Amino acid sequence: MKNIEAVVVYRIGNQPPGGNQSPDQYILSIEPKDFDRASYSIGENLLVPCWDSLSVPVDFRKPGLRVTVSYKRKECYGALTSPDMHGAYGYYIDLTTIQLKAP
Repeated sequence: MKNIEAVVVYRIGNQPPGGNQSPDQYILSIEPKDFDRASYSIGENLLVPCWDSLSVPVDFRKPGLRVTVSYKRKECYGALTSPDMHGAYGYYIDLTTIQLKAP
């Protein structure tokens, strides 16, 4: 996928017993309805880069930041889990490029 609009979303980690018990993550959502809100949808729209603690590069770790990305999606679905859900969601990706979305 090339030049896809996305938004950076923040998953707070280490919140046992009822929350995400992994480290904090900054991941991507490609769901347009997530672009202008504080929460995010759960599903195939969530993309988890396969580097540096499964987060986007440090310069882009700002919740709500609009970006343009190019990536190769891995076929395995289920990159993320939550204790209150009976299943996994999201895809791992090899992030090729990330840049601020042009106004």
